[in-house]
Amino acid sequence: MEQKPEKIFFPNLDGLRFLAFFAVLLRHCGDTEFGYIQSNSVYVFVKKWIFMNGFLGVNFFFVLSGFLITYLLLNEKFQTGKISIRNFYIRRVLRIWPVYYLTLLIGFVIVPAIKWYFQNPVLDHYPSADANPWYYIFFLGNFHAVYLHSPHSPVLDRLWSIAAEEQFYLLWPLILSFLPVKKIPYAFGVLLITSAAFRYTHRHDGEIYLFHFLASMSDLVIGSTGAYLVFFNQRFKKYFEELSKTQTAIIWIITITVFLGYKFLLEFAPVPSVTRMLAGVVFLLVILEQNYSHNSLFKISKLKTISKWGVWSYGQYCYHALGIYAALFLAAKFQLHTTVFGVLVLTPLLALIVTVAISWFSYRFFETPFLKLKNKF
Repeated sequence: MEQKPEKIFFPNLDGLRFLAFFAVLLRHCGDTEFGYIQSNSVYVFVKKWIFMNGFLGVNFFFVLSGFLITYLLLNEKFQTGKISIRNFYIRRVLRIWPVYYLTLLIGFVIVPAIKWYFQNPVLDHYPSADANPWYYIFFLGNFHAVYLHSPHSPVLDRLWSIAAEEQFYLLWPLILSFLPVKKIPYAFGVLLITSAAFRYTHRHDGEIYLFHFLASMSDLVIGSTGAYLVFFNQRFKKYFEELSKTQTAIIWIITITVFLGYKFLLEFAPVPSVTRMLAGVVFLLVILEQNYSHNSLFKISKLKTISKWGVWSYGQYCYHALGIYAALFLAAKFQLHTTVFGVLVLTPLLALIVTVAISWFSYRFFETPFLKLKNKF
C-alpha cells in the first residue's frame, strides 16, 4: 500500500488568500461613465493607487501557490522517499478542474444565452464570441491573451492565471522528483534569471510581458524558494520564528508601500522587469511572517470570517465577474452608480457579497464531493 505523507496545514494562508482575491475584485471594480465622477480627486486617487494595483493579488496568489505546493511536495519526498506524481496530478485535477470547467460553461454558454434572451445592457459590454474555446479547454488561456488577445468577457479573461498555474503544476513535481535535493536551488536560480530576462526582452510587448508563463514563473519560483529554505535551512526558519514586533511591522509597512506605490516603482525603477520580483519577495516575507513568526502583530487566522471566506477563494476568483454583473445591475437599478461613494464603496461591496454567496454555494454543493475524493490521494 502506498504510503501517504502527513497532512500539513498553514492556518493563516486562508485569510491571505481572501485578501489577495479582494485586491483582484477591486481591480475589476470602480469604472464609471460619468465625467464628474472621473474628475473627482478622491475617485482619481482611490482608483489609481488602490483599485488599479489590485492585479498584484494575482502575483500574491502565484507566490503563495509556489510556496505551498513546493512545501507539500518536499514534505512528501522527505516522509515517503519519493513524490507520487500520479497522486499529485489527481489531486490538482480534483481541486481545479470542476470549478474551472463550470466557469467555462458559464462564460461560453450561459452568459451569452442570458445576454441574448434578456438583451441586458450590462452584459452587452461583455461578449464571449471573440474567445477561442480550445485555448481554454486545454488550459492555455494565458497564451490566448499573448497570441490572440484577452477575450472581452470578464468571466473568461480572469482564467489566464489558472492556466499559468496548471502549467506550473504540470512541470513542478517532475523537477522536484528527479533533481537531487541539493541541486534544486540551482534550478530555482536558472528559472528566476530566465523569467527576469524574458520580461526584460519583452518589456515593450504588453500582453507577453503580463500573461506569458515565463513572465509569471518568477512569482511561483520565489514562493518555491521560500518553501525550500524553511524546509531545509533551520537557521532561515528560526530567523522568521524570532522576528521582533518591529521587524514584523516593517514587513507590513513595506508590503503596503509596494502595493500603493507599485506603478511608481515600475515607472522609475532602473530595470522595471525586476520590479515584479521585488514584489514577489515582499509577498513571500508576508507569507513567512504569518506562518512562522512567534511575535506577529496579528495572525490573520484570528479573523475568523475572512479566514473562512478564504477557504472559498478559488471559487471567488473564478466567479467574481458574476458578482460584478449583479452589482452593476443593482447599482443601475437603484442609482447607486451616480455618486463617488456608490462607485467606490457600495458597488464593490455588493459585488463582494454576491461573489461570496456564490462561492459558498459552489463549495458546499459542487466542490465538496470532489474535495472528499481528493483527500484519498
